[in-house]
Amino acid sequence: MKLFVGFLHTLSTSHILDLLASFRACHPKINFRLGQGPSHNLIDQMHSGEFDLCLIASMEIKSPIVWRLLWKDELFVFVPKAHKYSNHKNIALEEISDEAFISLKEGFSLRITVEQAFKEAGITPKITFEGEEADTVAGLVAAGLGISILPNLKGTDQSKITQIPIKSPYCQRTIGIAWVEGRYLSPATQKFKQFILDHSYEE
Repeated sequence: MKLFVGFLHTLSTSHILDLLASFRACHPKINFRLGQGPSHNLIDQMHSGEFDLCLIASMEIKSPIVWRLLWKDELFVFVPKAHKYSNHKNIALEEISDEAFISLKEGFSLRITVEQAFKEAGITPKITFEGEEADTVAGLVAAGLGISILPNLKGTDQSKITQIPIKSPYCQRTIGIAWVEGRYLSPATQKFKQFILDHSYEE
């Protein structure tokens, strides 16, 4: 039995891998074919039948896609270790309004979330670099090319970067599970979907 599951690049460094491992421990005969990408691409691939389930950020969802909340991730300001703000315990977005900013490319759900936070703070960020993966963005920050806003990148080398909690406005992204309503899901896929729903949390 094989499950076809898509998920965001940034989830590969969070507890999604623990969930996959825990599920496999209970169901060792079930295998996965995994794919990664931005939310909008994953939705398109699920429409075309490449994935049975997708773990994506909240976005404008249209029928027949169904999306259910799983958890919320806090976002942080990432700066180089030698940056003037690297020793801050927390930071407001107003304090970084003049900084060179490194962002994911347009259309990525995380970029949309970050842009909304900047808009709430009345700031237009000075975007100097764009990347397609959070690890790439973190690497550009480590190289001293700017700062960024990202989720906690567990498992990523952070020896040259510092992540700082954002005190205002509070920034987070919402992650959920999506599937195509009315499309057949195998018993194995149904088990995994329920497992994810049972072992995640809502706030």
